[in-house]
Amino acid sequence: MRKGGIFRHGKEIEGLRGGVLGYAAQANPKIDDARAEKDPFRMETMEITVSPAVQSDIASILEIENDSQLEPWSKRAFVEEINRADSNLLAARLQTGASSGESSPQVAGYVCFWSIQGEIQILNLAVRKTLRRKGIARKLIEAAIGTGRERHAAVVTLEVRNSNVAARKLYESFGFIVTGERPNYYGALKESAILMELRLKTN
Repeated sequence: MRKGGIFRHGKEIEGLRGGVLGYAAQANPKIDDARAEKDPFRMETMEITVSPAVQSDIASILEIENDSQLEPWSKRAFVEEINRADSNLLAARLQTGASSGESSPQVAGYVCFWSIQGEIQILNLAVRKTLRRKGIARKLIEAAIGTGRERHAAVVTLEVRNSNVAARKLYESFGFIVTGERPNYYGALKESAILMELRLKTN
């Protein structure tokens, strides 16, 4: 992985911060209402779809990236990930209406991860600021983990800024544990990167 922001090109989840084709998740109103106070990452019920990003999504993804990251990836970086065989760039969208069943063309968030030699490496994840705390980041992480299970990966790994407490709590809610630290890893701030991983059950 290239050194830089959170993960490969330099990214991490700001504000929180396979595979799976046409991955979709339907929020459960009864469960979500009961968890609303306990789980700050599920503040509303809605249908979220997650599917592979395409070239036409890059403009929206860059808008979110530049508005979310301290060290944003370039357009070239995202195009590279779309074209890379072992990379997955997934985009989340919200349903425009229950009757139509159509997704909004606007990208609500995205996750980029590699699937290499039995490991899923989450490189970048961000959600549009106006749509945070609606379960979007959770669905994106679920998609990455789901890809790992489909491909019989043994582990999912990531890095996150030491100060990004909200992101770490979100990952911990999935069962990720801290496995190490890289001092002075992030840019001009010389902030440490916390290494986390989630072991997947293998048959």
